[in-house]
Amino acid sequence: MVITLFTITETLFVFIIGIIIAMVPYMTEKSVIFGVRIPLEYINSNTVNKMKKTYLFIVLILTAIFTVITLITPYIFIISLMPLFIIIVEFMVYLPEHYRLKKIKSSEHWIMNGNVNENKITGIFNTEKAKFPWFFGIPGILITISIFITGLLYYKNIPHKFATHFNANGVPNAYSIKSIGSVFILGFISIVTTAMIILLAYAIYKTSLKTDNASSNGEKKAMLFRERMVYTVLLIPAFINSTLLISSFQMWGILKKNILVDLIPIFLMVVLVLVVSFKTGQLGSNIKIDNDNKVSNNSDDDSLWKAGVLYYNKNDTRMMVPKRFGVGYTINFGRPVGLVIFILLISIPVIVVIITFISAGII
Repeated sequence: MVITLFTITETLFVFIIGIIIAMVPYMTEKSVIFGVRIPLEYINSNTVNKMKKTYLFIVLILTAIFTVITLITPYIFIISLMPLFIIIVEFMVYLPEHYRLKKIKSSEHWIMNGNVNENKITGIFNTEKAKFPWFFGIPGILITISIFITGLLYYKNIPHKFATHFNANGVPNAYSIKSIGSVFILGFISIVTTAMIILLAYAIYKTSLKTDNASSNGEKKAMLFRERMVYTVLLIPAFINSTLLISSFQMWGILKKNILVDLIPIFLMVVLVLVVSFKTGQLGSNIKIDNDNKVSNNSDDDSLWKAGVLYYNKNDTRMMVPKRFGVGYTINFGRPVGLVIFILLISIPVIVVIITFISAGII
């Protein structure tokens, strides 16, 4: 068994992803447990707390197993897919808990304030928005520009045939003939990725606010939540484009190939997202604001969600809505524009995976 630098890096990714998934129930909207809206008096009940601990324990066990598999497997392609695999498998831990809690809620007659149909969505409010914070996207844009400026200045020094793919040990295993397309391929990917992420941030910015039904001072927290989500999303291109810049330098021969260096910006991005998620909580539920004990209306809106994760409501004008399981936003599948956003959401991680594979020499 040979443990490479790439294997160690991928193992850390699997471990971090597993820990994040394990902690999700402690970051979501307080009155939504495993995608089920419950009465406020049951939020800290023994039943709910036991289910959270059970989920945490199982996911941590699975994370440990997948981490070991990633570390010892000799097949790079398999370990590259392991982060996605762990998300899929551990999501299957969520589903039984979701349906179990839904059954308990029904059988024990947990009474809510009222049912919500697709024509009546509670807890939504609009407020005068500050200007869209474009400046948070400037670092990512500047890094993209620097890829092209550096490439143009160094273009004459790039060999006619240069390395574009490297194996897990940083050894070149594929070459391309010098051209604008081959030299600036990662720069073009950077442009597309940056544009999509900024559009996604703008869609979040335009989304009406939703309060956490179990949090005091819900409106202020919701405003801070949306603000932090927009800032974080706008900063993401800076990290992705940094990896693209480093990879470009390595292809051109400015820097020596080092997979760990390639992925440092991605690790920093994960840390940023993790810190913001824990500090904020879904809809700002983890934000501490004193001197306000007002709690929003806690109405039953389970009928608008499938399995607690898929939202479909053609009468809701919002394109994006706060997630029920996790921190951030998901799309309203009942809105045509929501499908466009869905494509963007799917495209971004796919592009990141492709970039990682290119850096590792897998493709």
